[in-house]
Amino acid sequence: MKTLNMILLVTVILLVSCAGEEEKSELPVYDLVELSDPEPVLLSSLCDDIDYIPLETGEEVLGNVRGVKYSEGRYAVRSGSSISVFGKEGRENYVIDKQGKGPDEYLSGSVFDYDGDKNEVLVYDSGHNRILSYNEKEEIVRKIKEVTLVNAFKLMGDGNLFISAFSPKGDSKFSQVIINPGGDTLARVENKFKFEPTVMIVFMNECVTYSRDNRLFYHELMDDTIFCVDKNLEIYPYAVLNTGDLRFTVEKRTNISMTGKFDAIFVNDIIETEDHFFVENRGKGHLILKDAGETIVLEDGALLNDLDGGLPFYPDLLVDDKNLVQVVDAFEFNLWLESDHFKNFIDNPEKKEEFRVVAEKLTENDNPVLVRCRLR
Repeated sequence: MKTLNMILLVTVILLVSCAGEEEKSELPVYDLVELSDPEPVLLSSLCDDIDYIPLETGEEVLGNVRGVKYSEGRYAVRSGSSISVFGKEGRENYVIDKQGKGPDEYLSGSVFDYDGDKNEVLVYDSGHNRILSYNEKEEIVRKIKEVTLVNAFKLMGDGNLFISAFSPKGDSKFSQVIINPGGDTLARVENKFKFEPTVMIVFMNECVTYSRDNRLFYHELMDDTIFCVDKNLEIYPYAVLNTGDLRFTVEKRTNISMTGKFDAIFVNDIIETEDHFFVENRGKGHLILKDAGETIVLEDGALLNDLDGGLPFYPDLLVDDKNLVQVVDAFEFNLWLESDHFKNFIDNPEKKEEFRVVAEKLTENDNPVLVRCRLR
C-alpha cells in the first residue's frame, strides 16, 4: 500500500507542476474581465421544466441554510450547526446536531458532505482535527483522525476524500490532499501560492469544488485554472477562468489590509453542465456558454423565470447531471405573488397557477423550498 501511495503521490505532483503556460494556452479560456453590462437570460433557454420541493421537518424550522449536498436521491441541508437529510420528495429522514467539544461531537459543522451510498453525514471537527461519519441514529460509525487545516472536503469514488488544506499563515506545504476511508494519503498537490500575510484573513472559498460525470473539479482562490481529478486520481488542467489584472495574486494577498479595497476577482462558486458554466463572483452571477466561449453577466444575478413566472433562478447545485437546484426561503414565495413579473406573466397559465398554489401555502415560518429545474 505504501508503494502504491508513493507512486500516486509522485504522479500527481508531476502532473500539476507541469501545467505551464504552453499547456494552459491549449485549454478553453472563459473571460471574467472584459464583459458587457448585465443582461436578462431566460430560464427556458437552459431548462424545460420546473418543480418545487418544500422541505418537511418535525416541529423545528430550518433557519438560514448555509450549504446543500446531494447524493443518491437525498439532500443534506446545513442550517446553523445541524445537518438534516431529506428524501427526494422533501421529507426529513434524520438530523445530525452534535455541536460541542465532546468525544462524539464536532465544533461547528460548517465543513461537511453526504455519502448517499452509506446514508452517512461526514463532518469536519476542527476542535479535534478529525472527520466524523454519522449514521441516521446520530452514531459515529467512522473517524479519520489527524486531519488538519481543512477548508473544504468532497467525497470521491470508492469513498476517497478530496481535501482542501489551507493555513491562514500562507505557509502550508500542500494545498490539496486525497485520502482513502482509512485516512491513508493517496495523493498530494504542492502549495503553489505561499504568502506571508500582514493580517490574518480567511476566505470561505479558498478552494471551490464540484463533481460532474463522475469526476471532481477544483478551483483555487489565487489561481485562474480549473483542475480535474479523474477516477485514477490523475490531476490535470481543465479550463481557465481569465481574471487578467484582477487575479488575486500572492502579492495582493501578502499586502492585504482589513480596510483596503480588494482589487481582485473572487470566484465563490462554480456549477458546470454539459453546455454551460455558472460562476459566482462578488455576488454576481455569470453564465458561460461553452461552445460560443462567451460570458454573460446575469441581470440581477439570476435567470429570468419564464417557465411559470416564478422567482428568479440561480442554481446552488447540479443534481444527477440533469437538474439544477436552488434553495429559496419560504417567505420569498408569497412576496413574489405581488411582483410585476408574476402578475404580467401570461405564457404558461397552468404552470403559473401551480406556482401560485405552492406560494400561497407558504409563510415566513415554513422551511426553505428546493426549486428544481430540468436541463434541456
